[in-house]
Amino acid sequence: MIDQLHLFIGLIKMTSKHHYFWILLLCNFWGSTFSFAQEPLAIWHFDTEETTKLQSIGGVHRDIAGPRPPMFPDFPPANTAVKFDGKGSRFVLKDPGNNSKFDFTNGDSITLESWVNMPQSSAGENVYILGKGRTFSPGFAKENQNWALRIRDQNGSCCASFLFFSMPSKNDKGDWHRWTTNTGFKAGSGWHHVAVSYTFGKPESITGWVDGKKIAGAWDMGGATIKPPVTDNDDIWIGSSMGGSAGNSFRGSLDDVAIHRGIVPDDLMQKKFRRIGPEQTVTQIDSFIAPTQTDSKSVRVQIHEGWTAIDSWPSLAEELSKPFTSYELPAFLFHRIPHRYDAWGIRNNWQETVILKASSEVTIPSGTHELLVRSKGGARLWIDGKLICKTPYHAKETGGHEAVKPVPNLPAMYARPVGYGDHEVLVRFLGTGKKHQIVYETLVGGKKFRHDTGDSCVAIKYEGDAQFKIIGSDFNEANGGAANLEKILLVDKDWERTTAKLEIDLVNLDDHARRLAASNQDDYWAKRREASKAWALSNPSPKVPNAGINKLVNNEIDRFIISKVEAQAVLKQDSAVTNTFHTKVLPLLKEQCFRCHADKVKGGFKLNSLQEILKAGDSGKPAIVPGAPEKSFLIEKIKGKSTERMPPNGKGLSAEEIGILEQWIKSGAQWIPEPVQAQDLVFASLTNDLPFLRRAFLDTVGVPPSSDDIRNFISDQSVSKRSKIIDRLLVDPRYADHWVSYWQDVLAENPNILKPTLNNTGPFRFFIYDALKDDKPMDRFVSELILMRGNIHLGGSAGFALAADNDVPMAAKAQILGTAFLGVEMQCARCHDSPFHSTTQKDLFQISAMLDRKVLVLPKSSTVPAGFFEKKERESLIKATLKPNQKIDPAWPFKNIATADVSDQWLMQKDDAREKLAAIITLPTNKRFAKVLANRYWKRLMGAGIVEPAFDWENKNASHPELLDWLAHEFVASGYQAKSVIRLIMNSQAYQRESTGHNFAAASDKRFFTAPDKRRMSAEQVVDSLFQASGRSMKVEEITFDSDSRQPPDRMLNLGVPKRAWEYTSLSNERDRPSLALPRVQAVTDVLEAFGWRGARQNPSTDRDTSAHLLQPAILANGTLSSWISRLSDNSFLTSIALESKTPEELADEIYLRFLSRFPTADEKNKMLDMLDPGFVSRIKNPAPSTFIELARLPRISWTNHLVEEATKVKLEMEKRARLGDAPSELLDASWRERVEDIVWAVFNLPEFVWVP
Repeated sequence: MIDQLHLFIGLIKMTSKHHYFWILLLCNFWGSTFSFAQEPLAIWHFDTEETTKLQSIGGVHRDIAGPRPPMFPDFPPANTAVKFDGKGSRFVLKDPGNNSKFDFTNGDSITLESWVNMPQSSAGENVYILGKGRTFSPGFAKENQNWALRIRDQNGSCCASFLFFSMPSKNDKGDWHRWTTNTGFKAGSGWHHVAVSYTFGKPESITGWVDGKKIAGAWDMGGATIKPPVTDNDDIWIGSSMGGSAGNSFRGSLDDVAIHRGIVPDDLMQKKFRRIGPEQTVTQIDSFIAPTQTDSKSVRVQIHEGWTAIDSWPSLAEELSKPFTSYELPAFLFHRIPHRYDAWGIRNNWQETVILKASSEVTIPSGTHELLVRSKGGARLWIDGKLICKTPYHAKETGGHEAVKPVPNLPAMYARPVGYGDHEVLVRFLGTGKKHQIVYETLVGGKKFRHDTGDSCVAIKYEGDAQFKIIGSDFNEANGGAANLEKILLVDKDWERTTAKLEIDLVNLDDHARRLAASNQDDYWAKRREASKAWALSNPSPKVPNAGINKLVNNEIDRFIISKVEAQAVLKQDSAVTNTFHTKVLPLLKEQCFRCHADKVKGGFKLNSLQEILKAGDSGKPAIVPGAPEKSFLIEKIKGKSTERMPPNGKGLSAEEIGILEQWIKSGAQWIPEPVQAQDLVFASLTNDLPFLRRAFLDTVGVPPSSDDIRNFISDQSVSKRSKIIDRLLVDPRYADHWVSYWQDVLAENPNILKPTLNNTGPFRFFIYDALKDDKPMDRFVSELILMRGNIHLGGSAGFALAADNDVPMAAKAQILGTAFLGVEMQCARCHDSPFHSTTQKDLFQISAMLDRKVLVLPKSSTVPAGFFEKKERESLIKATLKPNQKIDPAWPFKNIATADVSDQWLMQKDDAREKLAAIITLPTNKRFAKVLANRYWKRLMGAGIVEPAFDWENKNASHPELLDWLAHEFVASGYQAKSVIRLIMNSQAYQRESTGHNFAAASDKRFFTAPDKRRMSAEQVVDSLFQASGRSMKVEEITFDSDSRQPPDRMLNLGVPKRAWEYTSLSNERDRPSLALPRVQAVTDVLEAFGWRGARQNPSTDRDTSAHLLQPAILANGTLSSWISRLSDNSFLTSIALESKTPEELADEIYLRFLSRFPTADEKNKMLDMLDPGFVSRIKNPAPSTFIELARLPRISWTNHLVEEATKVKLEMEKRARLGDAPSELLDASWRERVEDIVWAVFNLPEFVWVP
């Protein structure tokens, strides 16, 4: 009776709106009709008398109208509810502690219920009403869902859903279990009641209710289970979960949220919901929300992120997040929104749907005008707070079968047509000559769409005008005032010109935002800089040799180079003995022994020098005893006497080969250095100015100098002209464009624009580019790469995390980091210990575990089948020391390279194994890191590394070890600035000599660097130089199969319209469907591939294949791109040069300077003049062509309609047009123009064009 009194007192404290239900429940309880009915553990009414201590976080709005009469007669007239913005907003109730009333286990019953009002939902989403656990709070597992009531959208129906995670045990890791009703209610239909009851351990007890009706359902994830749920002390959240994930947060209003310990009886559940009349139909009312800033004289743009719908607008200002960023534009034209960066300045994704709101005050002249509004997603145009027009919401995906739409009707003659997937609305507007406030807003992207704007804009066609103009900040032409910006007609030419200018402004805006965000880490990296300098001071660099004479020295590098040359004596040796050793003995050792006893140290000894060969290995016996072959362990092994024969493979050495080695040992085993040819010690001459200038440009910015650059360099008579141009080039923003492709190869960046998560990486090219553009020190660059931040699919370093080897992605990343920054090759260790390296599979997987931040279990797919080792006649070189399902802890394996001890001051998260790995690799205590990078820069500029190969240092000797140590020391002392090392190398005479060296092919002891090696241009340099020299822009398609932006980034990428060659990627699609072809992009990638570029980089690469083959001259002579470059069309800069040149000689010089960075020889010029002189005076034709040239436009093809037969026909026509290229200019006489085109073609087909001088 006392318990009943307590319940009665509790009911008295409730508000009147719940008396009906709870008095009924009390009567039933006292009458013992339902022994399992009881007082709720907690109930939240969200009215003014709310006493429960809930912590409010984020956009929670109280005093919202709840269910009210007359529709819901059981509620008071002023009933209130609470509204959540769906962006992580929530109420939090702290758990009381161990064994609290909110803990449930097997045998316990729970009922969860709530009134809900959801304006909209998205297919397949799961949003939280309330739940315990899964808050992602520190100290709790992420999979700790004690229990939860959610709404799950199934086929457009909002269904009640119950979720929990089963308790893990020693032999069971636990699993998710979800039950969902088969039907529910429709979003946007007003208030509804949902509930779920369940007795843990009895899956058949589950019951769901929607609007007072029992609804059948199914265990649709994890299946039914008798296992108990997770029980812990994590909090109870209302309205969100998973750390406030917007994708799982409730959007709309809640009322009467309750938790019961027990099953609420069926008849009471039926009486919970009483509605008079049909369900509510919610019609969205467009509400004008004024911009927060309106004082701009330009078009003020505000970006609001986090809106949770693509098909509705906020109705209250409070629902709209504060502007994340704002900026100004000259007109209502929005070709893209700025990039989003995380707190470290790394590319990230915009949250949910972005609302772009642009506003300005514009004077519209008197008259009846036409307004045009375009958008990708839904858009609204307001004038003076009045809604003028709306565009439809974002078009949905169709699976590729949408009909090919005809070319859209143009709103005016010559107008730019509306983009594919974009919307267009035209409306009349009466102008009065007054100033108006214009506000344009559009929904950009969302959960399942990229944040693309398409051709969003607002344009106006004044009464009496023929063309639409993009509305600018103040067109006051009717009153005689001047517009404050150049008129932008809605035609292709003006659109392209304007977006090119706007892109420059947006790039500057992005740069500022990125660098501002990156400055959050400046304090940490300032300490790292101090530590680097302190290390450099306490670890002096090698002493610079006092070698050479001044005329051979520009800096310290030259002294190290000269020192080795001077120390090399040309030995006088017995020619017969020398010949025998170098033609018979040494080749035999190299072919049969070096792979295991030079590249590796099998058996504990090496056979690549006399010093090593005299040592005793693991056997304790010396390999060679000079004069006594019978005592030499080497002879014992190759004969196979009493021990296993070597080499282990094949038939072994022949009797003749054994005799050669025996005779050599018997004769004293002389190890005779290979004679050095006198010419190898002769320094090449310094290059002349113009070859040096071309080399310097290509090595820093990836393109040749302009003719103005050349003439200015020639006119500079100062002795420091070369160092000045080097300094200028190293601050040129094009430096980043040139070096991106190098790191794309080294780091195996391999995005695919179709299904980007399948056997690919993300496009972290943009992370590389941003880091290079911002001059990030290499220790910071590598650290941020390893920490894999930002967005996987939008260019963050997180894209490095994706891998082709999907069973253990981080194993692939560990291999890449090893070759890129440690000179450690671990490719074979992917499945077994390396047979020809000292690295083991455990080494690789320990680093993988550090990257994965957890203990790894070796999958069977990463092992050698046991059958491989069966019935082997001899022991296999391949060792599999790890077994399937063996656990590998995170640990640093290479103690011989760097210490695993990292001071806590260098770790922001002390328990983060990945961060520790980044610190181990990049701190100055790892000398190998600085050496490997210095060697990489040296190799790229000199054609060969001081250590070769640059990616695999095991048992490799440096040609100039002291020079490498010195360069690495300078690198560390500079704060790991790559440009400091590059500047040193480029200023040396070693770099500036004529490229006649053969260092790459020479052994390390014969690598003198008396001249740099001859280098062919990279594929990117070839393509970029063609466009640079011709003055053409890369007028190609967007690199995407989803030009209408109907796919999410995890299904299709859009890499944009490339401006430099590094921005291209593989164009492979599922079945090489021609309807997905990008013909103009393909024309460029054909040239790239011919010169060694890889569109798909499944593995890291330091050395590209630069061998010559027939395809290279063929594609430069006959390829589509070559015809574009040589064509003198109206948009070719070469056409302007041909028109403006005062003499044929001037034109001839200009062509040679632009393409070859030199003046033509007398003979070359005479041959050109024979072609240019005739007709030169009369070459220009008048009148000029018409301003507008109507082209026969083709329908747009995208993934949306690519499966339709007509799509292939359209793409074949596009390919035909791509091969034809632009029409030749009519400003020049056709015959004369063709001769100029022939000259241009002949010049860039000269072999010297593709070589770095």
